[in-house]
Amino acid sequence: MPIEVIVPPLGEVGEQVTIARWHKRPGEAVEAGEPLFDVETAKATLTVEAAESGRLQKIAVLEGGQVEVGAVIAWLMPDGEPGAQPAQGPAVAAAQVTVASLDRIIENREDTSAGGREPPAGQPARTRAYASPKARRIARDRGVSLGDIAGSGPGGLIVLADLDAAPRGAGDTLREVVARRMTAAKATIPHFYLMAEVDMSELEELRSYCASLPGWDSPPTYSALMVRALGLALAALRSHNLVMREGVPVQHQSMDVGLAVAAPGGLIAPVVRDVASKLLSQVAEEVRTLTEGARVGRLRAGDLGSHAVTLSNLGMHGVDAFIGIIDPPGTMLVAAGRVSERVVARGGRIVIRPMGTLALSFDHRAFDGASAATFVARLRELLENPSELMGNRP
Repeated sequence: MPIEVIVPPLGEVGEQVTIARWHKRPGEAVEAGEPLFDVETAKATLTVEAAESGRLQKIAVLEGGQVEVGAVIAWLMPDGEPGAQPAQGPAVAAAQVTVASLDRIIENREDTSAGGREPPAGQPARTRAYASPKARRIARDRGVSLGDIAGSGPGGLIVLADLDAAPRGAGDTLREVVARRMTAAKATIPHFYLMAEVDMSELEELRSYCASLPGWDSPPTYSALMVRALGLALAALRSHNLVMREGVPVQHQSMDVGLAVAAPGGLIAPVVRDVASKLLSQVAEEVRTLTEGARVGRLRAGDLGSHAVTLSNLGMHGVDAFIGIIDPPGTMLVAAGRVSERVVARGGRIVIRPMGTLALSFDHRAFDGASAATFVARLRELLENPSELMGNRP
């Protein structure tokens, strides 16, 4: 029996996505876990992996098509079963309606050479370029004529990458999405803030130690170390691992940490999953991979999603300290400034130590001052005495 291929939930992105690329063609074998298709969202291009093995039998939504999350877009035939047409059940009909609606809504097959429909009698043929809905929308915002751009996608499809070298206007879709989310977050979340000065001396020594170990090409970044510390803090204080659902704080089961990354055109926060159960080396590699993927707009579907706490680190830009806005549905954000040598008092003596400033934003619906201070104290303890950061959580 054919297996339905659906667009899975994609974390915090919108309900509609564009099928940017199929990695397989009808008749080709598909292995569970290998890339099957890419989707374009307002935030990034995400790769969706096959959930099951089989042979791709039929594609219902072609590249450039726009569909809702949960829509059926193709069918797989399980290994060993003879080919058959998918049953014309409700899911198939829904997919067909979605595809039919595509012509009316986004008209992404608008010139006849790209497979569009013939114009009505007496009307001139349409000459608009063959472009993905996202590329068309962004081109409109930037004031760019698609007719002047050569498409690099399948069949000459103009995709977002083709707009990079074009003159830009004031608009940018990703930045608009971020602006709407942050405006809503600032207006609706009752923020309060706690600051902490952290002595990074031991953390500096840990970085040097890691660099001397086999398998480490370079020392872990401060971001990787702080992501690991945040995961361990959540593990130690499980009651703080909260996300908001319909205005109510609820427990988030996995110790996930979001990492704010400056992507082209705006901010995105991919997620390092289950941080507390991983080695520091694993966390460091995931932070590197997610950061690179976000910066070039290539993330997997599972790289976005809900998380209680987000790290935003601007230390590498020379920023001493700043205050951030909570990324919903999370309830905490850690804003990290640069590590610099400062004069401090230790044991009645004046010494110079590498110090960093953390500014933590909390959602007052989930935390009061005392519970937030408990989290700050645990995080500072982990950073100033970082021996726990190396290994697995007990």
